[in-house]
Amino acid sequence: MSHDIYLQDNKNYCDTCKRVDTVELAEYNVSYNHCWIWYQDFDTKYGFKAMYDVPLFELVPRLEKLKAKMILLNGGVPIHEMNPDGSIKWSNKLIRTIDDIRTARDDGWANTMFNAYRCVEHILRTSKYYLQEHPHATWYGD
Repeated sequence: MSHDIYLQDNKNYCDTCKRVDTVELAEYNVSYNHCWIWYQDFDTKYGFKAMYDVPLFELVPRLEKLKAKMILLNGGVPIHEMNPDGSIKWSNKLIRTIDDIRTARDDGWANTMFNAYRCVEHILRTSKYYLQEHPHATWYGD
């Protein structure tokens, strides 16, 4: 199970007729296996959905704080090696799941700190990319 989320910006709002032009900037899919970190360290009631309708200029600092917290939870070391373009390197190693009972392949779907970090990092990187030109853009989804 997963959640589809979208980054959109509303332009040309008309107070009289309530018309608005919506521009969809990006989309992403948040796996159920990655939601735990959002409830644990972002918003205990709404998890990642707490970022819905929050303008990017307010959201980006909160996402950076979450990312820093995840690195701290990992013993103060980065969770993944990074590629030169800023994306996270994939690996074939086995990593501990968050219940610390078993290991899972670093495949992007497992319930691990590595994969939750990848989710947060992608949303943060996308948000920062659009921040300058669309500071009032917001995420929404199902």
